[in-house]
Amino acid sequence: MIIITYSETNAETIEQRLGKAEYSYYFIYKKYLPILQKLGKLVAVNDPVEEVDRIFFENPAEECLFLSFSPPHRTVLNLSCPTVCVFAWEFSTIPEESWHNHPEYNWARTLEKIGNAVTISEYAAKVVNEAIPTGLNLAVIPAAVETVDASQLTGKPQNGVIQVLATLYDSRSYNLTRDMVNDTVNGSRDPLQMQPWNDETLNLSFTEDSPEATELLIGFYSAEEWGTWSRTKMPWIMLPHHIKGPVIIQLEMVAYGTNIGREIEFSLGDEKVHITPDDQPQTYTMTFEPENDVDILKITNLDLAHAPGARDHRSLGIGVKSMTIMRPEGYEKVKQNSFVNSVRRLFARTMQALKLSSRLNGNALELNGIVYTCVMNPQDGRKNWEDMVTAFCWAFRDEENATLVLKMTHHNLATFLGKLLLLYSQMSPFKCRVVAVHGFLTDDQYQSLMDRTHFVVNSSHCEGSVCR
Repeated sequence: MIIITYSETNAETIEQRLGKAEYSYYFIYKKYLPILQKLGKLVAVNDPVEEVDRIFFENPAEECLFLSFSPPHRTVLNLSCPTVCVFAWEFSTIPEESWHNHPEYNWARTLEKIGNAVTISEYAAKVVNEAIPTGLNLAVIPAAVETVDASQLTGKPQNGVIQVLATLYDSRSYNLTRDMVNDTVNGSRDPLQMQPWNDETLNLSFTEDSPEATELLIGFYSAEEWGTWSRTKMPWIMLPHHIKGPVIIQLEMVAYGTNIGREIEFSLGDEKVHITPDDQPQTYTMTFEPENDVDILKITNLDLAHAPGARDHRSLGIGVKSMTIMRPEGYEKVKQNSFVNSVRRLFARTMQALKLSSRLNGNALELNGIVYTCVMNPQDGRKNWEDMVTAFCWAFRDEENATLVLKMTHHNLATFLGKLLLLYSQMSPFKCRVVAVHGFLTDDQYQSLMDRTHFVVNSSHCEGSVCR
């Protein structure tokens, strides 16, 4: 028997696709592989439209089955090869209408066309059967979980070091107060994971309709329709790229309370600019020329005193609406002669090799005491990870030997870093430790993390959970 398999995310693309649509199907796919290998010959394809029926017709003497580890709307229809849609679902209904002229988004009709499906829970099967009472061959096959005989269990070690090819955002690497998260201890960004600026003008909006940009804010309240208020005395704005050389930053902002007419300091790297904001939104222009790569705009000298007679008793400083990052008019990168360019290219290749070596060596994640671990996509609102951090820091605020490890399964650190550092500030002081691990872990690294984990924790709003 030939079993043709497909997962849009595979071993070659998983590191780049972490957190993107349907990335977790790859982990479900991996759980099925051991048993599938016992049932027949496996053939993995990258393009179902081109490859599946070709394999089907080239092997007329063999029974063929195509397993598509994809949601129904991303499963190829009308193939000659018998097709099985293997999908996960956690909600009380499935989509039963077409969206934006795409009939495949009607899962009920699409599954009927496919004819065969496998889901990983009885709950999902019940929901599907309610929508499609007849005409669908549906099976429930949970993703396999490795079990260990009780006699083989051993005690967990109380300390150890794991080498991980990931960035660590450790609460003990920051100077924390209720009003500040200071990154002067070990730094807040991993330069190996940031991309340099291509000199194209960047326009960022900090309204509630721009979640990717507002995630760059540290020490700010949740975005509102008009923009975002700062919350702490020393907030930051993380720039989306490394920036080096002359740059103009235009920040549309407004001051609140005693900050109206107050001299506010903005620093980029070692350079500082002072601005006196007004009580009406205005665009203020700052010019910097950092000699080294920088990616954090820091704001200091804010006063959080409540304005006399104010009804809003939040600790407001300034409100930001938008930011534009651009090169000065007429800017051109300095042109060097061919010899200098050759030297620069050689130096760049050497530095890249050193960075790659550092990347391959990874970072040392030292774990002591009792370890609690959660694996989740921070951009998925179902995961409710903010409540987990808050509850952990409160429950173990006096316990130095308690550590919460958050394995963030999303490629973009802006999906969690601003919120995480703000939580560090809000919950301080606390003696327990929280470590966010950002980056792809190999199977061996995951196993090492599992070996050091005493409790797996989950605070999801629904049944969805990362299968890894």
